[in-house]
Amino acid sequence: MPSNDLEGCHGLANIVNRFAWFCAHRDGNRAMSSRGVWCLCAAICLLASQSACRRQPERTVLRPETGYAFPEASQIASFAVDVPTLEGTERPAFNAPQGSWSAILGCLTPSEFDPYPAAWQVMGSVTIRTRGKNEIVLGLFDTEEPIGAFCIGADGERRRYYRGGNSALLRNAIADAYAQIRPKKAGAGRSQ
Repeated sequence: MPSNDLEGCHGLANIVNRFAWFCAHRDGNRAMSSRGVWCLCAAICLLASQSACRRQPERTVLRPETGYAFPEASQIASFAVDVPTLEGTERPAFNAPQGSWSAILGCLTPSEFDPYPAAWQVMGSVTIRTRGKNEIVLGLFDTEEPIGAFCIGADGERRRYYRGGNSALLRNAIADAYAQIRPKKAGAGRSQ
């Protein structure tokens, strides 16, 4: 939330407090007059209405030009997903099928650089190897908000954080990718 909005809420609270005090002590005596009671009621209503200042608006990507540019699916050689727990179900790391790569990456875009990342819950990671032999390590985070978050870079590297996409859609896309490979692995185990 921008600091100006918070300052506006605190400023409103100060104005209401001063207004209530002025109304209550206007006549110089300490006993509250009926006007003071009405002013105090008005001040309480204003304080109650300031809760709208605290409500955080739905976040959207404002600077997509600062976002991360993922490689096209045709430039990807492998796409390893490691999301240990998704919606209460334990899943081993797996290589996502090629048909799911664009769907998963689409759930992370558009994005924007986040210079002040929050302490989000770690969802897992994705390791992309391109045909040019580059490795891209994505850390996936569950923000519990409509807009998602991820980082690029393994531990110790110059890690950069981004906000973008949709956390719920990302969880669904990963679950769909896992469901596509699950029957193949289960069938392979039965033939032995």
